[in-house]
Amino acid sequence: MSKIYDALEKLKLEKANEQPSEVKPEENNNNIDEIIPDDALIMKAAISDMSQPDLLTDRERAEMRIIGPQMSDRRVFNAFRDLRTTVIQNVKTSSPIIMVTSSTYGSGSSFVATNLAAAIAMDGTKTSLLVDCNLDNPQSCKLSKSENPLGLIDYLEDSERSIEEIISPTGIPRMRLITAGEKDANKSEFFTSKRLHFLFEKIKERYDQRFIIVDAPPINENADARILSEVCDYVILVVPYGKVNNEAVLNTARVIGKEKLLGAVFNNEPRTPAMSWQ
Repeated sequence: MSKIYDALEKLKLEKANEQPSEVKPEENNNNIDEIIPDDALIMKAAISDMSQPDLLTDRERAEMRIIGPQMSDRRVFNAFRDLRTTVIQNVKTSSPIIMVTSSTYGSGSSFVATNLAAAIAMDGTKTSLLVDCNLDNPQSCKLSKSENPLGLIDYLEDSERSIEEIISPTGIPRMRLITAGEKDANKSEFFTSKRLHFLFEKIKERYDQRFIIVDAPPINENADARILSEVCDYVILVVPYGKVNNEAVLNTARVIGKEKLLGAVFNNEPRTPAMSWQ
């Protein structure tokens, strides 16, 4: 939070030194910052201070199946931008924790979680943090730009670990990552830990416009996912097109509960084009 306060003081000093200028009513003021509220300017300044690692190339994005502004086929890109808009318009909490899950394995929930986080990070006034809680099948480690990244399990198992130690850059501006880490086969009750609750509380406080996206295992087939949903603000259900029937989808929605279910994403619909950068 100190970066936000530093940005606020910097902004106050800059405004104090500005000379007022007269703008005639008929003149068109093209300086967009003049019409942005002060709190948005403060957040924009704080976010711009986030260190930027080496950015992913278009080829790397394609290999990782992550959307990017240079994609020639804009349909997938626009689909995730539309999803981002829907999410932003419907969340009611600051720095929401949004769990992305599915009814069965192989639904593509990790793909949706990663690209939703990437789409949110494209908004210059917001940041995203992807938390890989899919401990049995983690997918996010390839995104980390840290040489020896520690992850969620390392933090939960070691009370001396700090939150800063487990947050990694991704090569995507304004998007950060907490990998799953190395799982100890003898330990499984990670999501009942008070330390997990503490972690989520603290990462919500780091930036006012941060969206925390939790990549979770299938909620119908993994007890951890049901426990995890209790500490998240919202849940997005990924439905694999043609692989589950309506009754299964409805049953999964009931498990989540209407108060937390933000919506459903149908993945691999025939009308949805394959991702392409060519």
